[in-house]
Amino acid sequence: MKKNISKFLRDTDSHKFSKSSLAKLPITLTLLFLTLTSQYVFSQTIVKSNDGELKITGYIRSGFAKDKEGNTQVSLQMPDAPSKFSLGNQPDTYGELEFRYKHFLNDEKDKSIEVRWMTSYYESFNDESSSNLNEWEKLNIRFHNLLNRNEIIWIGKRFYDRHTLYMIDRHWLNQGQTGIGFGMEQLLSGSEKGGQDIKWGVWRLERDDVKSFKNEKEDELINYLADIRWVKIPIAQNYFVNFALNYSVRTENEDLGYDTKHGYGAISWLDYTKNNISHTTALLYKKGANIFKDHATGESIIENPNNDKIVIYDLDDAYTLELNHSFLYDDKENFAFNATLVAIHKDFGTAPKVYNQQLQNFQKTDAGHTMDWIGIGARPMVYINKYFRLTGELSYEYINNKSAGVQGNMTKLAFTPEFSLKKGFYSMPVVRPYIAYAHWSNELKGSIASSSEYLASRTSGLMFGLQFELWW
Repeated sequence: MKKNISKFLRDTDSHKFSKSSLAKLPITLTLLFLTLTSQYVFSQTIVKSNDGELKITGYIRSGFAKDKEGNTQVSLQMPDAPSKFSLGNQPDTYGELEFRYKHFLNDEKDKSIEVRWMTSYYESFNDESSSNLNEWEKLNIRFHNLLNRNEIIWIGKRFYDRHTLYMIDRHWLNQGQTGIGFGMEQLLSGSEKGGQDIKWGVWRLERDDVKSFKNEKEDELINYLADIRWVKIPIAQNYFVNFALNYSVRTENEDLGYDTKHGYGAISWLDYTKNNISHTTALLYKKGANIFKDHATGESIIENPNNDKIVIYDLDDAYTLELNHSFLYDDKENFAFNATLVAIHKDFGTAPKVYNQQLQNFQKTDAGHTMDWIGIGARPMVYINKYFRLTGELSYEYINNKSAGVQGNMTKLAFTPEFSLKKGFYSMPVVRPYIAYAHWSNELKGSIASSSEYLASRTSGLMFGLQFELWW
């Protein structure tokens, strides 16, 4: 295995891989998967002494995926939808490897400095050009209890208290992931034990791939983001309410002809946890520059997201309103059930315009300026024994994008007999041989899986494959 990894690393540059390395990657990851699972991957601490400790954490998913015709599967995602239901619908390899070193500053070990560094890798099965190695997915320093209040002061690049809808693999509250920032948390007594807390953070983010719709010059846009949260406020037995406020500013770029834009967000969510049941309901309102490019960054949207002369957003008027709910029952003995609901209304602030010395109507003069997307899904799981369980997923999505002139629905059904080392909805490692079937309305023909020769001209598709997934 060491020989394979050495050859793999020699074939890489800082970001992209040769085709031979890409072909060997699933094999290398599989070997790593088997090696780690043989050791049960439960031990994270690699080195420990009186002065400090080193831990390693990580995540891997990979496998293979085919459609009915034997072609490499592509993911099925509705046009302009923010995410997709994931079971049987993740034809990719993704991995994270994180190192955490904590150095203790006193004999009691209640004061410390911690450094965290993570690297990540992504590759779509059907698109070698998508391969990307991010050497600096995270790099941050955390100071623990320097002020004798059990607080944490952090600086650098990090995942900041992300909240995720597991079934659609979407982070609905994810500030500043691609930016450099600093902040504080564990500011209230008892928060270090999971109690009520106030936390804040600020970030600087750069978007360096911007092409002006006014003059076609290329340059970067910089935005700043501030976030403050009051979390885990008890309001009744087993119920906790949470609040977050955001402010974003995208700075002016005279070369591009882009003005300063502002934005804000107001978010609240309600958590419930008791015995085998947990669920979260969230409501999010975001306006202007506080609307993010996607769920994995805090970068502000731009007027022309496709880097052409077509203006999709007016950041002075654009806003989004989102309601989401996630429910989980898991007795870790006989049965588990996860359900997810997401409803998003987006106002682009303008109908599409084309810039030709000035903004003009683009194509259809009756184009609208809103989009609505609804996704509903359920995933039941039946435990047969400690190592084997049966899992299915049924999902329904509807989209009405008046800006793009797209409207339709999609239903997907997936099934897998899963193999794991223990019971539990989130228990890993897990191996999933799966089969999935999806059907979408005729209006979406060619818009879903447009890169697939098999699916682009159809309104349904059958997929199968095998996925392994592991975190530790």
